[in-house]
Parts: sequence; structure tokens; C-alpha cells
Amino acid sequence: MALIEYRKKKGDQIWHFCQNCPDYPKEDYDSWCGGTRPPGGKICEECILLEEEDEKDCNPNYCY
Repeated sequence: MALIEYRKKKGDQIWHFCQNCPDYPKEDYDSWCGGTRPPGGKICEECILLEEEDEKDCNPNYCY
């Protein structure tokens, strides 16, 4: 089963999981892979909206 990678900017508390989110960290970030949402922090509201609209709009990054 593929797990979704979550990223947050170092020092930030907001986790992102949609690569198409304008705030998705591409450098200097912490990463977490798991079958559930990461513990602590908040999940990005933009990522949640992208996922709800259409998973293709979200384009999550998977950990294998």
C-alpha cells in the first residue's frame, strides 16, 4: 500500500500533502509518511480543498 508523504516547512506547523498546493514545500522541509495524518500541527486547508475537489487537482506524493 502506498502512503502519502506530508511536508511542512521547517519551523512551521502546517502540513501539506498536495503537490499542486501553492504553499507545498519543495526545499527546506520536514517530511512524514504514514497511513494517517501526521501527529501535531495542522493540515493545510488548501490541500484539503484540492483533495475534495478532485484527487488529480491534489496530485499527492506517495511514499513506497
